[in-house]
Amino acid sequence: MKDEERITGKDCYSLLMLLSENSLPEDTPIEQKVCDKILERAELGENKYGTTMERTDLSIEQWLTHAQEEAMDLAIYLEKIKQVLADK
Repeated sequence: MKDEERITGKDCYSLLMLLSENSLPEDTPIEQKVCDKILERAELGENKYGTTMERTDLSIEQWLTHAQEEAMDLAIYLEKIKQVLADK
């Protein structure tokens, strides 16, 4: 994707506003930060794997498996954090 075709964090936030029917306040740095991080992750993934989420080589079942694996990783991270907090 060409640099001029890439969206920015501000574009991402504008889309988020549109999808939420403009119910978000204008100044929401947390949502803006999340948008920025999403774009950073997309760029990292494209550089690391040489593809984007627009890829068409995976079946629905393969996408579901990827999502399930990510969710299981999240559960492990959350359990670790709970354990660290409980040990304090």
